[in-house]
Amino acid sequence: MIKGFTQNCHTEKDKCLVCGERLLPQDMLVMQQDDTPVCRAIDCRNIMSRKDAMPELAFESYLELNQKLVRHRRQVGHARKRFIASIQEQEQQENHQICEHVLKQYPEIDENNLQLVSIPSGNSQVEPVPQERVDNYLGHLRKIIHKAAKLKHVSEAVQDEHYTAHEKLVQIEQRLDDITGLRQVSEQLCFNCKGGCCVTGANHAYLSICSIKRYMDRHPEMSAEDIFEQYVSMLPEASIQHSCINQTSQGCVLPRELRSDICNGHFCEPVKQLQMELENEGRLGSLLAIQRSYNVRNKFETGVNNEIVAVFLYDSDQQHEIDLEELLTESVE
Repeated sequence: MIKGFTQNCHTEKDKCLVCGERLLPQDMLVMQQDDTPVCRAIDCRNIMSRKDAMPELAFESYLELNQKLVRHRRQVGHARKRFIASIQEQEQQENHQICEHVLKQYPEIDENNLQLVSIPSGNSQVEPVPQERVDNYLGHLRKIIHKAAKLKHVSEAVQDEHYTAHEKLVQIEQRLDDITGLRQVSEQLCFNCKGGCCVTGANHAYLSICSIKRYMDRHPEMSAEDIFEQYVSMLPEASIQHSCINQTSQGCVLPRELRSDICNGHFCEPVKQLQMELENEGRLGSLLAIQRSYNVRNKFETGVNNEIVAVFLYDSDQQHEIDLEELLTESVE
């Protein structure tokens, strides 16, 4: 038996020998037959599974090296969780202060009927679309239009995220229709965000064989070349930097019918959560939207500014933009 290994087993029986984390009751249930203290984590168990297959001295070195690697990863992971928690805690405090301010400014609002949602911000810097991006986009269009034209029915397409997106879109559309005002508020939130989720559209805009085939079925009078030219005619000369090629300062250049099902059915997590809550309640009351400067990809990245850039109140189908300067001044006081 390895000297260091034996010592650790006797002195730290309540901690995983690999990662050093305290063992939970469920970890104890899956410990090895020799009672080696190891948690349920796959990496820890895989490391300890080598013990019987390696010479003692070789395993001792192997274990020591992997202890350092695993524990470093855990430390990084814990640090990130603390970092995210600190951002969330700060947001909650700021959101609470803003709610108090709004309720004081609008005393007619029922505090128990006020919902809160935080939304991101889209990029605002516009740049000319480089020819390389244009070429990539047109190449993608030609490929998917060519493949879509060969299908007799969309069911012949690969059943991936693009295929299932249509069913999800139908469900979302039904939800938006069932609750009065939900569609209007959801679209207004997206408008105020100005495409924070569009940063992942890149040079493909999520257009796929499925979305093109469905468009072809709705417009049998159009040839594949007609459809290609239609998309080409809408390609902007300038678009938002580091975002979807079709996103401009005025929004997406494509009408909803030409967008992908993924785009038409997508809402950021805060707005989706709001929609689900409203679906359970069955009605839309007053809504407070706090917009921050992050986008959907970088909220929890180090050095990203997460400041409040706008606050909107939706009440009785009306949108009111809260005076941010007055709000922040009151919060400081």
